[in-house]
Amino acid sequence: MVAAFPLAKLGTLVIKQVSKPLANVIKERAKRSYFFRTYVCMPPAQCVILGIATGVLLYEYNRSAAKEEAREAAQQARLRSLETALDDLRFTAEEQDTRLRELTRRLVALNPPPVPPPTPAAPAGTTPQQQGGEGRLHTAIKDATGRLRGS
Repeated sequence: MVAAFPLAKLGTLVIKQVSKPLANVIKERAKRSYFFRTYVCMPPAQCVILGIATGVLLYEYNRSAAKEEAREAAQQARLRSLETALDDLRFTAEEQDTRLRELTRRLVALNPPPVPPPTPAAPAGTTPQQQGGEGRLHTAIKDATGRLRGS
């Protein structure tokens, strides 16, 4: 395994050394010949540029999609967390309402509310205005009688 690494490195160095003179020859020929420059050198170069641009575009698209997906997942997790908290609050409110009703029931059982005194029944066939008027008339007669007796 150790011997394979230096051989690979040596092979790469040989390819670099051989390709330099070849690249110089192609460059000189492209400078002199329009046909060679236009139809032999340019298409591979354009394909390389197009391939690099396509690769960068795909990489950015995938990165953006993954970022959006992560943001959406985080938002969904936050929404689930809020819904759980809301359910817990609803349950707590219902539990407290039940406790409050039970405590109110116990309080009423320990201290029954006072019974109000009965109100005197009005004579049959009289209206509340008549009752009030008769009461005032009765008071006025007592006052007049008391003044007459006192004088």
